[in-house]
Amino acid sequence: MPRDGALVLSDGRYNVAPGTNRKAMAIMKQTPLPISLDAARKLPWEPGRSAEVFVDGEIEVRFTPQPKDGTPHTHDRDELYFVASGRGFYRCDDKVTPVSAGDLCFAAAGTVHGFEKFTQDFAIWIIFYGDVKTALRQA
Repeated sequence: MPRDGALVLSDGRYNVAPGTNRKAMAIMKQTPLPISLDAARKLPWEPGRSAEVFVDGEIEVRFTPQPKDGTPHTHDRDELYFVASGRGFYRCDDKVTPVSAGDLCFAAAGTVHGFEKFTQDFAIWIIFYGDVKTALRQA
């Protein structure tokens, strides 16, 4: 049974409804089913943005088949990126590193980072974690 504010998707997973108070979402009441790369590619997203896969407490899992190319940015939480497909370059502060499917990238809260010069099939899993207030105090 989904919790308030969750949408049950056709594959049995559930996703946070837009506008839901995430603080009220605390902990999942059930384990979501695995999501394939093909299913993740079908999640609703806007170019340069990511689709929300699920939220559980302070962990937020997202997916994007195309991040913004060459647009360095920061976040107020720590972040892990798993390259799901393709290859490109990961910029973190002033260091640029080639990345490809299977690679893991990390960006601490407040660190300027981004992906650039990636292939057409480039896609990433994104995991935000940690409390925003704690991350900002440490930055």
